[in-house]
Amino acid sequence: MPEMDGYAVIAALKSSERTREIPVVFITGLDDAGDEEKGLSLGAADYITKPFSPAVVRLRVENQIKILGRLRAVQREMMQYKQTQSLGEPSAAPATDLKATREALEHRESMLGALNKTAVLFLSQSKETWEETMVESARLIAGAARLDRISVWRNVVKPDGLHTGQIFLWDKASGDVSAPDKSLEDLLYARFAPRLEKLFTAGESINGPARLLTEATALKSLGVVSAFGAPIFIRGAFWGFALYEDRVNERWFDDSSVGVMRSVGFLCVDAVERAKPR
Repeated sequence: MPEMDGYAVIAALKSSERTREIPVVFITGLDDAGDEEKGLSLGAADYITKPFSPAVVRLRVENQIKILGRLRAVQREMMQYKQTQSLGEPSAAPATDLKATREALEHRESMLGALNKTAVLFLSQSKETWEETMVESARLIAGAARLDRISVWRNVVKPDGLHTGQIFLWDKASGDVSAPDKSLEDLLYARFAPRLEKLFTAGESINGPARLLTEATALKSLGVVSAFGAPIFIRGAFWGFALYEDRVNERWFDDSSVGVMRSVGFLCVDAVERAKPR
């Protein structure tokens, strides 16, 4: 900018009572740790370095809006609680658990940080092979979302219907890529998990403990305790899906994790497509 750089702009915003609470997200070509530290110390809510994915930027801005909304709701509850206490009126403690809220916000930040690093890996193509990029990205996302396995499945149309097959598998136990099971290379949706084809084609996902899902038998055969599965579309066509597994705990994956995992699935497939010989 001709007269003010980003640091001056955020300093001006934070000095005003009217604008100090507006979340500021830096998008910059400066990738030095000192530059990021300076931006965050001035009050930036997030720091995104180039190259970046527009989808990732949109997701991170949306999350900052959600964070601000949640914090304002907490502040309102605390203010109302203090007012009733000052008037001597009996009142229950705020319904919002501030510790839980803080932990949720920290988790969201962790997921967004992992997504940003993953997007940089895919877009910069800094690794020698797409497989190295996939492995490093899987480690980042698995660490933030507490996952045990991540797999990518690709669809193929055959005379008897739509088939899918596992083409990529990352396993936390080895910390590396594992060879997909031969029995999972070619599965007919109608036989393996009939509902998945309908759900995924409609853009819907599965989320929760495996035993509570219609696909319980198929998931349990894979050793899955809890799963999030999301379809991946390329140029409007149902390309395949990504499956994220917790093989120890029963749980539902929260909105922060779900949004990030959906984005990562697309980035993974984009890397697969770009790795094809031309």
